[in-house]
Amino acid sequence: MNLRVEKIVENPVASRAIALLLLLIVVSGVGYLVSLELEQQHQRYEDIIERRTLLIAGYQRVAANRSDIEKTIANVKKLDTARYYLRNSSPSLAAAEVQDYAQAIFEANGMKVNSVSISPHKDEDGRRKVGVNFNLRGTSEATQKSFHALESQLPYLFVDNLALRSTVNSRRWQPTPDVEPEIQVQFDLYGYAQIRKIK
Repeated sequence: MNLRVEKIVENPVASRAIALLLLLIVVSGVGYLVSLELEQQHQRYEDIIERRTLLIAGYQRVAANRSDIEKTIANVKKLDTARYYLRNSSPSLAAAEVQDYAQAIFEANGMKVNSVSISPHKDEDGRRKVGVNFNLRGTSEATQKSFHALESQLPYLFVDNLALRSTVNSRRWQPTPDVEPEIQVQFDLYGYAQIRKIK
């Protein structure tokens, strides 16, 4: 077998044919790899073109609705949205404003305030969330009326983390005619103020 290979290698025509065959194999392999790379690049560009086409189609849909969108924006601008927010953007003044609104409602409904504390404020998307923690006592009817008044007035105020506890010791309690027992109420009351940017 070794002799046959040596004879073929010694034969110049056979050597050239083998070299040409090897060259063709290498060139076809390189060509195949290049075509694979070109196909991947082509597919990548096709994907980019498809995404951009969809994006442009979306922009065209928005542009077609421009007049409706402009009318909606104009209607929103006509609304007085400031009335839904606290007047003061300073955390301490806004907390005092929340406390004043609440105190007036509690006094009108006969609730007794035990303690008040200001919660740390949070700034979110151009709005400042200001909260006050209340601890108070009153009848269940007065509590219900107070919460309804708090959540149905302007500016909007929100009740969170509500805890109701009975003040009655069930072992010794004797009901008194026409006297409703009081409950202990603890909750966070918060509102939003618009943050005014200094120019």
